[in-house]
Amino acid sequence: MIEKSTYPKSVFIKLFDNKRTFFYEIIKEGTYPLVEQLYYTKNLKHPIPHNYIVKTQYGKAMHTVKCSIEYMEKRLLYKICFGDNFAREEFNKTKEIGKNQNRNQSNRKNKGKISGPLLLASSY
Repeated sequence: MIEKSTYPKSVFIKLFDNKRTFFYEIIKEGTYPLVEQLYYTKNLKHPIPHNYIVKTQYGKAMHTVKCSIEYMEKRLLYKICFGDNFAREEFNKTKEIGKNQNRNQSNRKNKGKISGPLLLASSY
């Protein structure tokens, strides 16, 4: 996928290929825990921040979700909020980031599935 952004000058990021496009707005960058407690993305080994929040738009219908990552009890907690005013929530607490990183998040309203890392802008 190709990234088009001026981040960190602008909080808006566009990630696309010839089949799909994602628009991200970084709401909160988060902070990084101590090195021995830090998790990393699977592919490019980027560190994953605590209390990171991003709003993502995707698909032809421009679905919007708000995603966050928190460190809780030395584990990652992924939270995906969607629906009217982001009232619906889905959580995934993981022991091993590598096993759950590619887990598909489903939007129950339209039965669409999208990769968690793409929603969080953490796969590139």
